Amino acid sequence: MFDLIEQAPQRLHEVTGIGPKRAQRIVAGWAEQKVIREIMLFLHTHGVGTSRAVRIFKTYGQDAVQLISENPYRLARDIRGIGFLTADKVAERLGIEKTAMIRVRAGISYALAEAMDEGHCGLPVDELTELTTRLIDVPSALIETALSLELEAGEVVADTVEDRRCVFLAALYRAEQVIAARLRVLAGSQPPWPAIDTDKAVP
Repeated sequence: MFDLIEQAPQRLHEVTGIGPKRAQRIVAGWAEQKVIREIMLFLHTHGVGTSRAVRIFKTYGQDAVQLISENPYRLARDIRGIGFLTADKVAERLGIEKTAMIRVRAGISYALAEAMDEGHCGLPVDELTELTTRLIDVPSALIETALSLELEAGEVVADTVEDRRCVFLAALYRAEQVIAARLRVLAGSQPPWPAIDTDKAVP
C-alpha cells in the first residue's frame, strides 16, 4: 500500500470511496510524514533524542536537515533546552572541526551564558577570551577573530564599563538598557500614592 502511494499514486482512484480530492490529501499527507521520518532519523543518527527532535522539527520544519547540516550550533541559539554541548556533539558527528569558525563563534555565546549563570551580565574581553579558551579548547587568536565576527553580526554587543571593554549577549544587553531606563524614570518621578504625614502616621 505504502509503495503504491509513492510509486503509483494515481492508482488510489481504483479504491472504492477514494475520489480525486481524497487521493490528493492522502498523497500529500504521506509525503509530509515521509519528510518528518527522514528528519527524525537524521536527528536520531546524530544523537538527538525524540523530545528534542520534535522541538527542532516544530522550529525549522522541512528545512531542519539542511539548516542543522550547515550550522548545528544554531540549535543552541534557536531551540529552548538545547545548549552548546548538545549542539557540539551533533557538530562532531557531522564532521565539523573543533577549530571551525562556526564553533568558535558559538563558543563565545556559550561562555557568556555560563558567566550569566554566575550572575554576570557581561565579561571584560580578556576574561571572556580566557573563559572561552578554557571551555572549548581553541587558541585565543581564533577567539579574537570570532569575537569580531560576532560583534559585526550583532550577536554580541561591546560597551565600556569602568574603563574596561566588555562584551554582552545582545538580548541581555538590551534588557539591561531597558531596566536602567525604567529605573531612571522611577527615580525621577513622584510615587503614585499621596505624601505621608509622619506626625499623624507615627502615633
